Amino acid sequence: MPVEPLDRVLMQFDNRTDPFDEIEIADTIQDLARKRGNVDELEFRELAEGIAFSFAETDTNEPSRWGTYYGPRNSMTTKSGETIESPRIERVTPEMLAYWKERVKEATHPRLRVRYADLAYDFGEHVTGEKPDYHLAHIVIDETLRMVDQQAYEHVIEVHCKLKRALDLAIRLNDKPRIEQVCSAVIAFEDQTAEDNALGTWGFAFDLLIEGGCNCTLTGEQETHIINSLENHLKRAASGGPPKFDPFATESAALRLARYYRSKKQDVDLLRVLGVYVDSWIRRSGESNPSLGSLWLEKARGVLHDFGLHDEAEQLESRVRELAGRSREDMATIRHSVQFTNEEINAFLDAMTAGTLGQTLVRIALQFLPDPEKTKAEVLKVAEQFPLFSVFTKRIIDHSGRVVAEVGAPQDDLEGQIAHRMAEDLGFCMPFLRATIDKVCDKFSMSTDAVLDFLFQSPAFEEDRRPLIQMGVEAYLRGDHAVSAHMLVPQIEAAVRNLVVGLGGPILERGRHGGMNLRNLGKLLRDERLVATLTDRVTLYLRVLLTDQRGWNLRNIVCHGLAPAGAFGSAVADRILHALLLLGLTKERSPEHENAQGVD
Repeated sequence: MPVEPLDRVLMQFDNRTDPFDEIEIADTIQDLARKRGNVDELEFRELAEGIAFSFAETDTNEPSRWGTYYGPRNSMTTKSGETIESPRIERVTPEMLAYWKERVKEATHPRLRVRYADLAYDFGEHVTGEKPDYHLAHIVIDETLRMVDQQAYEHVIEVHCKLKRALDLAIRLNDKPRIEQVCSAVIAFEDQTAEDNALGTWGFAFDLLIEGGCNCTLTGEQETHIINSLENHLKRAASGGPPKFDPFATESAALRLARYYRSKKQDVDLLRVLGVYVDSWIRRSGESNPSLGSLWLEKARGVLHDFGLHDEAEQLESRVRELAGRSREDMATIRHSVQFTNEEINAFLDAMTAGTLGQTLVRIALQFLPDPEKTKAEVLKVAEQFPLFSVFTKRIIDHSGRVVAEVGAPQDDLEGQIAHRMAEDLGFCMPFLRATIDKVCDKFSMSTDAVLDFLFQSPAFEEDRRPLIQMGVEAYLRGDHAVSAHMLVPQIEAAVRNLVVGLGGPILERGRHGGMNLRNLGKLLRDERLVATLTDRVTLYLRVLLTDQRGWNLRNIVCHGLAPAGAFGSAVADRILHALLLLGLTKERSPEHENAQGVD
């Protein structure tokens, strides 16, 4: 009697002695249907076998969304919100479970037997509502151990996954002999396969058996063996010269050991391994460019703080500052040019300065106010078009090279992405704002008094502040931008505080020493009364410009002396004037407000 093509395929895999994985079986079975020309009409056995080897294993601590260990290999959500999965759990029927149980008896290869038995055990209760047969779990554990013993695998990482599953099942069944067998297998497997320069091949025994919370009881000898193995990895990684020296391997071993010694209150060993860890990054930072070196040492400093070693962490500060200061010299400048004709520029400037000076100032305030909805759309569009680029964390570095903020991926930190993108857009608009102000000065001979008259129509500005704002505007108009910034930024904060008071909002909060402190500008700009009055659009812009470290952060830079005089050029001064003009709009609507038109 001729052998059916499916039986021939299954027999070939059952008899194989070379390594293979489950997806190879699924693909081979799918090829049978392709050769027949009817991929969408699989026979029952083809469907049962193809699905069996298409499901993906998940983490035992994070089951699939079905609540099972096995989940779909592919999953996507459509624009309408529908989730499409492949394979679908709905295709698993009681008949398919019965078929897999029979295949457990027929198959001889440990990889096949593990998959059939585990699927029947894992999906049994979900499909039939009945408790799974624990004998199936025994088969999964025993055949996993046989698969490891026979080296019937392609990759070390996949064995880690299967051993973790076997241990989870043994613990779930409270099967102490099998728990002990799996623990011994984990330790032995790592001993056989660990390679110093391949991080994923070692540390697994520690992660699973000591730190993983699996509640398995190791012998003292086993625990000592695992720790000594990590100590040996640490010694080799830290002491070897190039190309053996590897700070990443040093970190991998040292941090595991540090967590272990902290849990055992072995402070001397804790300090020793962390000292090795820090020394390795100091050495590496001296061999790399300053930007990377400062980031690595900043990370090491954070680790020391996490372990409560604050004095040791502060000892790294001078090295971090020195590298951070040099890092700016290594940064590349990225330029992007956009072409505009003289006719286009002149038309824009004529439209911006049409009418009276008061109308023009209103128009400037409105035209150069960013739109957060457009910014959000741009962020999401870039994330969609360049998904790989969007997953990287952006680090924002100040004038000294210090990392002051990080911006995560759009799916994790959309607010940060919007703030950072808005700050970048402010830079792109600089030439237009500057050209507009130059045009205003030429056309209207803009004076300090004219600016003050515009501003002091608003309740945001009190008369006793006029001399200070006057000095700041005078400095701005004569091109003394550093002086104007330091004079006017505190007056912007005072104006915002006046508006919050006028709206009945709080401006005080209890201090550490029992007194009352003024709320800082960042908190004031989030006051719900102020947001309702100025709008989200205005308050978000003012936060990005003045208080958000992911943005320009001018208030903190000015008030804390975080930038040199050269950092305060015309672009910064123009934006400060723009913020004042925006606050100057908070008054009774006048004919000039009604007649002023924004320029698209």
